[in-house]
Amino acid sequence: MWACEWCAGVVGGVRGGWGTAPGVGIRQSATWWTVGVPYRLPQGATVAGSDEMAVWTLDPGVVVEVADGERVTIGAAGHGQLVAVGTADEPIVFTSASDSPLAGDWTGVVVQQEQSTSTLVNVEILYSGFSDVFDAGLYISGNDAAVVAEELHVAHGAADGITVWNG
Repeated sequence: MWACEWCAGVVGGVRGGWGTAPGVGIRQSATWWTVGVPYRLPQGATVAGSDEMAVWTLDPGVVVEVADGERVTIGAAGHGQLVAVGTADEPIVFTSASDSPLAGDWTGVVVQQEQSTSTLVNVEILYSGFSDVFDAGLYISGNDAAVVAEELHVAHGAADGITVWNG
């Protein structure tokens, strides 16, 4: 049973040891809790509110698995913010959805907001760097785009760990 109340009708349920959330578009603030299985994004995710800031909050221990060639985009199409604050014992993990992950399976986390600051604390970004325009584990772009990061670990990637472009 899902603890994710905001995503009724979006999350396909627990299948094969993960929860499927196809084509996630977070348009208003939402929190994902630790539910004992990874969240799997077969079509990536976009966090962008139209008039109001959409804040995507991930609780400690959340694991987000992203499908081959997909990415997590914060703020590109509107006002978006990521608040991912894990702990040393329960980091937040963004990783490949592959059963046998390889460097470059998925693109990475792309932050393109101009009006807010995303926060990444005790976060791991693994197996990213898929070759597209945003080929980095964490790609920050845009005037005044800001990310506060502590204990951020980017590993097993196929491209840059962190890229700051035009920001």
